[in-house]
Amino acid sequence: MDLRECQEVADARATEASCLFTGNYCHGAIYLIGYSVEVLLKALLLKRYGNFPNIHDLIELFQKNGINSHFYAQEKWENEFVNLRREVEMRYRANDFSNWHYDDVAQLYRAAGRLVKKLKGRLL
Repeated sequence: MDLRECQEVADARATEASCLFTGNYCHGAIYLIGYSVEVLLKALLLKRYGNFPNIHDLIELFQKNGINSHFYAQEKWENEFVNLRREVEMRYRANDFSNWHYDDVAQLYRAAGRLVKKLKGRLL
């Protein structure tokens, strides 16, 4: 996979996440927007080192990119998203957010969208 393909995949997953979120399918939306973040972090490693690692933990991917936690930890919901989405097993569950208030899930989703934009800016 090259950088262009990474960006296309990240954009496609973010678009799909938006459709799911609009349809109130929050678990799938959070999972897919997280996948978009993951692919962008891997794209940064591809750009920097020429390889695409088989890592799914977002915190580990941030660290491998030399991006410290201040990148996301200064904003409550971005930090919450990174720490929540670090486990890939989320894809095997039906709804991690059934006990969450919708406004909190919306904050989490928007925070992930901000991370996508910040990471895309680093790819330029």
